[in-house]
Amino acid sequence: MANKEMVAMTAEEKAQFEAFQKEQARKAKIESKRDMRKQLQQMVDEEMAASVEELQECSAMMQSTKCKIFDRFDTIMKMRREINEEDNPEGDEQFSFTFTSSDGNQRLRIGHNMNDGYLDQVEDGIKKVREYLKTLAKDEESSRLVDAVMRLLSRDQKGNLKASRVLQLSKMAADSGNETFKEGMSIIRDAYRPTRGKTYIRCQVKTTKLDSEGNPVLEGGEPVKEWSDVGLSMAEV
Repeated sequence: MANKEMVAMTAEEKAQFEAFQKEQARKAKIESKRDMRKQLQQMVDEEMAASVEELQECSAMMQSTKCKIFDRFDTIMKMRREINEEDNPEGDEQFSFTFTSSDGNQRLRIGHNMNDGYLDQVEDGIKKVREYLKTLAKDEESSRLVDAVMRLLSRDQKGNLKASRVLQLSKMAADSGNETFKEGMSIIRDAYRPTRGKTYIRCQVKTTKLDSEGNPVLEGGEPVKEWSDVGLSMAEV
C-alpha cells in the first residue's frame, strides 16, 4: 500500500486550492449539461423524424377517407337537392347535409363552410344605413339603442360584415318602412359574395349513457342512449 504524503499548505494556498476545485467542478457541470443538451437534441431529431412521418401518413389517410365519403354521398346529396327543390323556391344553395341511419344510431353531417365576403359597393349601402340610424338618435336613450344597432355593422377580423347580422338588419329595415334604410340594406345584400371554405365531415354514434361510476343510466328499465362524437382530429382522440 502506497504511503500518503501529507502536504502542508498555508491558509492562502488552501483557499486557492479550494477555489481551483470549485472552478473545475463548475466547468465539469457546464460540460456535462452541454453533453446532455446534445444528447437531448439527438433524441428529439430521431423521434421527430419518426413522428412527423407517421402524422403525414395519418393525414394522407384521413384526406383519402374524406374524399371517399364525399364521393359515396355525392349522388345522395344531388338527389336530396332535387327532392327539396320545390321547398326552396329562391334557389338558395344548401351547404350542408345531415344523414341518419334507419335505426337512428348513426349520424353524419357533410358539407362545407362559407366565408363571408362583399363587393366594394357594400360601402355605399353601409353609408346609407348609418345616415338613417343617426336620424333616430334624439336623446341619450335612443342614442344607446342606435349604437347597439350600428354595432351590427361592425366587421370581423377579416374586415367583413357578418351575414347573420346583415339578416337581422334586413328584417329591421323591412319593419321600419324607411326607404333609405331599405335601400342601404338592399345594396349590402346585393354586394354579398361568399366564398366556399373547407369541407368537413362530422360523425356521431349513439352510445349507452353512463353515470359518474361508469354504470349504464336506465330509464324505464332500458339503457339511455346519447350521441357521442367520433374523434376525427388529434385534439379529440
